[in-house]
Amino acid sequence: MRTLLAGLFVLILVVVGALVGCDSGESPTTETSSPSGMDGQGGGGGDLGPALLTTPPTPPPVVSSAPADWSTFKWSGAGLAFQYPSTWHQVPGGGIFSYDYEAIDRFPSDGFKLEPSVLPIDSVTRPEGAADLSIKDASGWQLLEVYDPAKSRGIQRVHTVVLDRNGLRVTFVGYFGPDSNVQDIFWQIIESLRVAR
Repeated sequence: MRTLLAGLFVLILVVVGALVGCDSGESPTTETSSPSGMDGQGGGGGDLGPALLTTPPTPPPVVSSAPADWSTFKWSGAGLAFQYPSTWHQVPGGGIFSYDYEAIDRFPSDGFKLEPSVLPIDSVTRPEGAADLSIKDASGWQLLEVYDPAKSRGIQRVHTVVLDRNGLRVTFVGYFGPDSNVQDIFWQIIESLRVAR
């Protein structure tokens, strides 16, 4: 029985790795800490627990520009802005949600939350296992962590993208439910980062 359970656990890890695009030439590393920004109702709530694996994400896909009808998020003090779908919900100081944050009590399986931030350039340390990233005139790194949704309040993936722009460190942390299909929208949001007018 114990051997069967161990075999099932290994099989689940292999399947999850394949689903998130883990390159067979790379060996995933276990992560002991997790993002803790998913607090409150419908947002996931507190610490996600240990990641099942951390894997370098694949290069960003080629995506179309953000549609003209998207909303704009501005960091006025930083002089930067980005766009996001106008049907999504922005909670001041709490992020941007693909679902009605206040109408539910658990992160939905098809849900997505974005936590954007701008910090001084030396305030975010690059973690081990992060992959280099270049988008337009900004460079930085990205990291993808995979979680067990049953133990992480419904969240399966956390994709962190950090870009250095205008002497600042811009961070986009995307939280994805197991059935979330907004990866291309996540990249459209990041690609829309620009100097605010």
